[in-house]
Amino acid sequence: MVEFLRYPQIVPVLNEHGIVEAGDDARRTFTLTSPDAACVHFRATPGPDDPAGSIRVPLQRLTSIPEEVLLRLHVGDVALIPVGTWRSILDAAAFALAKDEKWLTVDAEASMHQNSRDPLAVTPKSRHIIGVLLGGLIESGADGADHELHLLSLTSPLVLRLSPGGRIDVWCPTAAIAERVASVVNAA
Repeated sequence: MVEFLRYPQIVPVLNEHGIVEAGDDARRTFTLTSPDAACVHFRATPGPDDPAGSIRVPLQRLTSIPEEVLLRLHVGDVALIPVGTWRSILDAAAFALAKDEKWLTVDAEASMHQNSRDPLAVTPKSRHIIGVLLGGLIESGADGADHELHLLSLTSPLVLRLSPGGRIDVWCPTAAIAERVASVVNAA
């Protein structure tokens, strides 16, 4: 199932897992509060600002990494929240989303959330929509903070920041879990 939730509804759930928001009304980001948190950086193209230890992956593989991470860590329900609003994301990914049957069931509702950052809840059976959305953003050539999404676990402390410019950052509660996340590139 894929459905939109109200933003204030989800913040307490995230806070329970140590996921906090930062930023202003125009752009929001999320991170973990745990002092033991570790981050894994997947990069399709090298950049001068890449963190040390970034893992290189082909751009075409980038769309499958979020789902692989969720499967590896046995994460249940998740929520997608844009850094900005849904409008730029939905406009950029419109052609890819229009071909997906699961998305078509929520498409009319999505138009009511275009000017918000209301979370899009995604159950495990509908997770493929994450790859479709990210793939649509990549195919459109979209880049920048207006096209970035956070993928947040609703059941555990896990934050993924998805950037169609070829970057995925995964914040994990411990270094041991970060190692498991990094190993998804070797599992394919």
